Amino acid sequence: MNSTARKIYIIILICLTALTLAFIWGNSMLPPNASIKGSSNVYGAVVDVVENIAGTPAKENFIQTFTHQIFRKFTHFAEFGLLGLELSLLFIAVGKFDLKYGYFIPIAGVAVALIDEFIQIFSKRGSSMMDVLIDVSGFLTAFLFVLLVVLIINKIKSKTTA
Repeated sequence: MNSTARKIYIIILICLTALTLAFIWGNSMLPPNASIKGSSNVYGAVVDVVENIAGTPAKENFIQTFTHQIFRKFTHFAEFGLLGLELSLLFIAVGKFDLKYGYFIPIAGVAVALIDEFIQIFSKRGSSMMDVLIDVSGFLTAFLFVLLVVLIINKIKSKTTA
């Protein structure tokens, strides 16, 4: 990759990371009712698509409430997984994805999760240690996936040059 393409790639990754952070923290600033309404709308759309594909009717209210909670927790995991992927790729693009700087990526994930829960205190939603654990788990899953891919690529490269 030439230097111009690399710079553009880095700028795109910075913008995507900033948008993901804005999405995560912006949703954390929403009051409880707005947050529940927003996720309920997305959940309802997902249920409609699944029901249309599977051809099954809507589930009972208790089951929908239970699965909506699981859906909300999964979206925490997915949002932070995306952030972990973006930051990992950004560090690779900048050339800092190594032992000297690589520890910063998981620390950043923990920091973002803690800030996210801190923001929720002020939006009257309260904070949850379980959400922090889910967020960090999503982030670390993506980071470890990227790390595994990098290790495999480096192993393949070392075999072809040997």
